[in-house]
Amino acid sequence: MRVSVNVALILGALVTAKAHAQGTASPTDLRPVRVPMGGRAVDAHVGPHALVRLRGEPAPGWAAARGLTETRRLNRRLGIWRVRGAAGEGGVALAARLAGDPSVVDAMPDLYLRRRGTDIDVPPDDPRYGGQWYLDRIAIEEAWSIETGDAATTIVIVDNGCDMAHPDLEAA
Repeated sequence: MRVSVNVALILGALVTAKAHAQGTASPTDLRPVRVPMGGRAVDAHVGPHALVRLRGEPAPGWAAARGLTETRRLNRRLGIWRVRGAAGEGGVALAARLAGDPSVVDAMPDLYLRRRGTDIDVPPDDPRYGGQWYLDRIAIEEAWSIETGDAATTIVIVDNGCDMAHPDLEAA
């Protein structure tokens, strides 16, 4: 099966990453998979759950009508749910089954990704690091604990302007 990776579902997967990192999944429930993402593939493990993005609010009885034994809303605004099928149905099969459902926008297995150790010192030894208040605001140290960079990744920062009266810019 070709696994479709969707940004909204990746955001949903990140919500569950903390629980996975805390060891709430049994290693015996997981099996290794290789997931194509763009021009490369990622090694992961998959258990019995899938992540789905629904078209609107699910109707009463939606889960039971589809044989789901467990559901948990991960993100109300994006409509992302973590679901589990019948006993013995793996996350890949469950995602494939639900992908054809007209009430489902996207479906993918709930993937467990191996966390890599950081390649940088966290926090960095930059003497001005403490003065960079915005890094704490975007939880950069938490992000660095998950990923420290990849040449194939592009990061875009949308800036809404600058204060031309700021002392750092007065000479400009």
